[in-house]
Amino acid sequence: MTADNYYGTGKHSYMHYKSDRFANFVFSLIPCLWPKDAHAIELGAGMGRFSTPLMDAFPKVTLVEPVVSYAELLLQKFSNRENVAIVPASAHSFLATCERDPRVVLFCFHLLHHLTAAERAELYVFVRESRCLGVLVEPNPANPLLLLQVMVTRDMRWREEAQYLRLGRKSYRRELYQHGLALLHYHRICCIPPVLARNLLNVLPPFLLSQFEVVSSLLPFVPSYQLGMFGIGHA
Repeated sequence: MTADNYYGTGKHSYMHYKSDRFANFVFSLIPCLWPKDAHAIELGAGMGRFSTPLMDAFPKVTLVEPVVSYAELLLQKFSNRENVAIVPASAHSFLATCERDPRVVLFCFHLLHHLTAAERAELYVFVRESRCLGVLVEPNPANPLLLLQVMVTRDMRWREEAQYLRLGRKSYRRELYQHGLALLHYHRICCIPPVLARNLLNVLPPFLLSQFEVVSSLLPFVPSYQLGMFGIGHA
């Protein structure tokens, strides 16, 4: 993960969602390919902006977050959730000690482009050895608006974000293949920009926004995110 000074107290307020509507919408676009008794592990949970849907869908959830201020926020935010454990650790240290279990579903929301190739390899090895499922939601490198977001958002730094530009479908497929895994599912999601979608979800039902997702296969530069699911198997 990147240094704590990039994800420090008071920074990246845009990651603090006041409502879970958008997180629920994003989660609704992920195919449910896991067993009912699966254990969800979210690496790099940050401020928990995508975490609540996991707690509603899984009987057991572990949030892993290396930044101390964010881990403390997670403890406060989800203190009333009995099915949640919060671990203040990096992905590297957590995976090194985590039990290999095929019922695990490893969620990575906007994490992989902040990891080095070696750190992503550790994650892939864990998935292969556990025979579990991995889920990634990352910025869509084909969307030009994301470049603008990095330039105008005060707390974002190009050196920390730029790697997302080279991590697309082909790159993930190649990396996964090198570690004995396959990209089991891939498509681009969120055809309405997240800021606008969050506002629309305050007044519109989610199924209306989901109608726009058909655009993702026609205009690949429109969706904000790319969704991938990976594990042992054939794409």
